[in-house]
Amino acid sequence: RSPAATAGSILSGFSLRPLGKLVEVSSDGTNATHRDGSGQQLYGVVFGNGPVPLVGPDGEGYFEVKLEEVRTTPQEDGLVLGVTTRMPGAINDVYETGFEVPDSWSLGYDGLCVAHEEEVPISWNPSTMRR
Repeated sequence: RSPAATAGSILSGFSLRPLGKLVEVSSDGTNATHRDGSGQQLYGVVFGNGPVPLVGPDGEGYFEVKLEEVRTTPQEDGLVLGVTTRMPGAINDVYETGFEVPDSWSLGYDGLCVAHEEEVPISWNPSTMRR
């Protein structure tokens, strides 16, 4: 079965729904692409197809993403990674940004961590990522 077809199991790819209106996910769930030619539109939220695997001795979760390409023009915000306590399949809403996802923690943007609707500056700023 493809990663996209195994919702409810351990995270193995991206969920095919719900998707931001400018995101495409490959049919096997392994690639997600934001399709905004201007680089100014949001709606790039995509979810995983299962819970993050717990790998550490104290129950730490772990997942990886690999960037295949970055935009060549400067962006106000960059890549955002996050987690939520909600199970895949329990989320049906389409979100414009990670800020809007309930019960979630996210980091990236332009050097921010967002937790419980509070913004905290961090040193990682993915809006400056370049090839």
